[in-house]
Amino acid sequence: MFILIETPLFTSLWPDYWTEEERGQFCAWLALQQLGKEIDAADD
Repeated sequence: MFILIETPLFTSLWPDYWTEEERGQFCAWLALQQLGKEIDAADD
């Protein structure tokens, strides 16, 4: 599972379209998808 970061635009618009439960289900579904690449931690 991955961490999701919501943009300010998403945060302001989602209540116009979904309930809190629907938003949670969508975010859980997104977190389970493996479409992107993992970002490696920077070495100090």
